[in-house]
Amino acid sequence: MGIYPQYRRLRFGGHSRLAGLLFALSVQQVADDARALGQPAPYGLAAEIETIELVERYRQYNFYELPVTYYEPIFPDPLVAWHPSLDLTALQYKRVTLGVFVDQFRPSEIANPQRLENWVASYLVDFYGLPEESWPMTQALASIRT
Repeated sequence: MGIYPQYRRLRFGGHSRLAGLLFALSVQQVADDARALGQPAPYGLAAEIETIELVERYRQYNFYELPVTYYEPIFPDPLVAWHPSLDLTALQYKRVTLGVFVDQFRPSEIANPQRLENWVASYLVDFYGLPEESWPMTQALASIRT
């Protein structure tokens, strides 16, 4: 999320920065949408974070870093997801932090092995379209199982 510098320090309710309010509202909206569809509220809103500075900042906004080794695929322009014409071995990957913006901190529920696998697969398989046997998926699963 990017916020113009002149708005970053605006205070809203119990939030000392605009980003805190926007993350809280995003997590709440996802929960409201799930309930409106007759589904249970999710544990939070997953995100890939590229720098340790952002991870540290986002912890102030209820960001929980998932205990998993995670690599984000880098696709050649203009692609943003895997396509069968791409050679998986030619892709590059960047180590990033995978985590969750949470409403309530429940690490035993958020980070159990099955849920960790689901968080990883939601990005690598569902979002990026990588095969389940892809290198970043096997790396992540191996880190969960150790």
